Amino acid sequence: MGLLDELPDIGGDILGELFGTIKSILDSLFEFLFGPEAAVVGGAAAAAATYRWWKYPFASLFTRILKPRALDQPARARIHAYMRENPGVRAHDLVKALDLATGQTMHHLRMLEHQGLIVRTGGPFSRRYFLKGSMSPREMAQHVARQNPALAGLQDAVAASPGISVAQVSESLHVSAPHASRLALQLAAAGLIERVPEGRVVRLFPRP
Repeated sequence: MGLLDELPDIGGDILGELFGTIKSILDSLFEFLFGPEAAVVGGAAAAAATYRWWKYPFASLFTRILKPRALDQPARARIHAYMRENPGVRAHDLVKALDLATGQTMHHLRMLEHQGLIVRTGGPFSRRYFLKGSMSPREMAQHVARQNPALAGLQDAVAASPGISVAQVSESLHVSAPHASRLALQLAAAGLIERVPEGRVVRLFPRP
């Protein structure tokens, strides 16, 4: 798995993403009308019954009206502010740092993402969140890599010795050759290093 998002499973994810989008918008409506507690229950119940309504053109206008209000919600504003100071934060980091419930945190992250204020990278079990536009995809990948000691160590070894082999990296980092190879594949997939096969030897070079 790369550092950034894999391509979605077209067959299984499209309906889930569509339902999640509808639910997020309806969450906003319930929150606007009845408060944040109503959003968690009301949005989910209404989404299943009203998905056909979302096809109409005025839905996009509704989204634009709600977007400026995204940070009016106190917990959501705290998440946004914390993310500004801690780019690449994970959901469970937000739960601990801001003393929020897990479900509440995920709800607000979905709302912020849907309204174009944040972006996420990584797979389902390694998602990290950034303010939208704060970093390029490469910068986000680099930031995530530097937060992982093993990836950072491999990247430093390659920068210090361009052309170093995977076997040499494994010895330098005191990890197995398969593990070093997996780390190199992750960095290469993120565009941070280049793998150059030479027969049975794979050499690693930094990328500018």
